[in-house]
Amino acid sequence: MSPKEHRARKALEARVLREWRGTYEVADPHRNVREAGGALDAILKKLHLGEGLEEEKIREAWLEIAGSFIAKHTSPASLKRGVLTIKMTQPSMRFELEQSKGMLLRKVQAHFSAQIVKKLQFVIA
Repeated sequence: MSPKEHRARKALEARVLREWRGTYEVADPHRNVREAGGALDAILKKLHLGEGLEEEKIREAWLEIAGSFIAKHTSPASLKRGVLTIKMTQPSMRFELEQSKGMLLRKVQAHFSAQIVKKLQFVIA
């Protein structure tokens, strides 16, 4: 088969397939395909809803981050726009934590990141 005949045969095959499918064949079917996880992360970040997932991870790791004594008397309450709110029942614990706020913030940031937790806030509940 000559190159001219080969091209004619391929063109005929393409035309028959196009007529049978009722449409042209897509040049690159993976052109606009994205992973759902990446799109979902972007949506959650835009709506500031991803912090709820991070907040839960912080709660789970709180004992490891804060240590047994602090974790026994405190708990992470919320994470909003990078501010982690820690609740406690005793004013004396709040005073102690205010004194070591920088160290605790560095521990939280080392465990998660400075972009997730930018600041700590203490409240008595």
